[in-house]
Amino acid sequence: MGEKYAEQGGRLSGALRTALVTGGFCKTSQECQKLLPGTAGHGDRVRIAYYEVNDRNIKALSVLINMVVEQGIAITSGIPITITAYKESHEEYRKSSVFSRIEPFLVLEMNK
Repeated sequence: MGEKYAEQGGRLSGALRTALVTGGFCKTSQECQKLLPGTAGHGDRVRIAYYEVNDRNIKALSVLINMVVEQGIAITSGIPITITAYKESHEEYRKSSVFSRIEPFLVLEMNK
């Protein structure tokens, strides 16, 4: 058995990727992942985390946040969404510990 909201998370991730391509930020899924590295998990809600956010990709992240605010809950059919963004890489985040915990600089929770 997979994650509870994998289907809804897949729809949202696909819509966000399409928004990046349509906005001219990248041409393929692979380019989009390099531009704005991210991971997704869908336990009790749809969760997407973006890493290495900086001047190079902050406008792309802004487009995605706007889309989630305007359309996210409709895309996930009412399933809550959490978007987090980190300045650090995913590897740095994974290696962080209780003593040197890396915190997101942005947390967006959409509940309704």
